[in-house]
Amino acid sequence: MNVTLIGTMHNDLKGRERLEKLLNHLTPDVLTLEGSDEMEEANKDVKSELAQVLVEKGITEINDIETFIEVTGISGYEWDVCKAYSKDNNMPLYKVECPGAEEFVKDSAADALYQMRAMSAEEVQQRLIKFKNFKKSRFRRHFVDMVAYNEFLLKGRNKLMDKYLIGERDEHMYEEIKEIAENKHPGKHIVHVGGAQHTVQKPSLDRFTLGSQFPDADVYLLSYADLL
Repeated sequence: MNVTLIGTMHNDLKGRERLEKLLNHLTPDVLTLEGSDEMEEANKDVKSELAQVLVEKGITEINDIETFIEVTGISGYEWDVCKAYSKDNNMPLYKVECPGAEEFVKDSAADALYQMRAMSAEEVQQRLIKFKNFKKSRFRRHFVDMVAYNEFLLKGRNKLMDKYLIGERDEHMYEEIKEIAENKHPGKHIVHVGGAQHTVQKPSLDRFTLGSQFPDADVYLLSYADLL
């Protein structure tokens, strides 16, 4: 199977630009994407709720709200970029995901929104200032890249999280991608876009990952785009 894996971080502030650049470099025939229609809709609901909470806390500028959404990792830039790329290049795009995974988005969002509502308006404003300074600081962004895309840290995650958020989901996604590569589009170059933890090919923990099941695949962490 001719499969390439792109590993992203959902809160990558340069994610949109990097993913566009990397897809243009790899020129796939078919795109597969971590997620589902249900997960995308759940994510849209989360963004809408977050925006509403921020307005209640006095954050009303569109750019400021978008900054919060980007830094918290719910922008969904991967979906936006892949859908646009698929449309512009007239190529198939498949979302692959374990059924029910959208519930994780909803549960995580409920916790985050509860914490945000519990903060004072002043605390939210201080967090916004911190986020803005982070976006402006090239050093801080490079440091986060170094940490977030570091292979060692990708391997050393919590075992329970690995089992459910990585292992079980990856087993399902692997079967879907395999079906697409072998039966729907045999011989075509399949490029899969998903979270970086799913793409690790030699994890130190005993877990099932897409990377471990596609040992011959080329794997690109999204930060590689900066070298192109």
